[in-house]
Amino acid sequence: MNIAICPGSFDPIQNGHLDIIKRASMLADIVYVVIGINPDKQCTFTLNERLKMIKKVIKDIPNCTASINYGLTVDYAKKVNANLIIKGYRNDEDLKYEQDQAAKNKDLAPEIETIILKSSSKYSIISSSSIKEDIKNGKDIENFIPKQIAKFVIKKIRRAINE
Repeated sequence: MNIAICPGSFDPIQNGHLDIIKRASMLADIVYVVIGINPDKQCTFTLNERLKMIKKVIKDIPNCTASINYGLTVDYAKKVNANLIIKGYRNDEDLKYEQDQAAKNKDLAPEIETIILKSSSKYSIISSSSIKEDIKNGKDIENFIPKQIAKFVIKKIRRAINE
């Protein structure tokens, strides 16, 4: 049985993330979509808001579940008996970062394999930060965010601008 984790900050989850999660669900029997805590990132959405958004957009993917991880990715993977970490990348910069992370994880947990999936071309220009910037500038983000959460995301980011 293949058990995978798809870690990320998901601030907010966007269609590029969802594409990787759906593809991961075809590669593994169980997929844990895991919100990692990155102290270097200033997040717009709370952990609980991100968890609720993820649960809402993955509810129709039967072998996926969402949770929060407060520690190292490999420790979470071990906790749920995952043998795969599945990540996505959009460009060479992302790929280099993910390869470095994969090497570190391999040193910490040689039994866990990392798969790095190339983003589908239509999502290669999307990032959570670019979505926030587009909303701040009044641009349409309809094709970038899952429809189930778009109104909430727009409202929250616009509220943050006015604070």
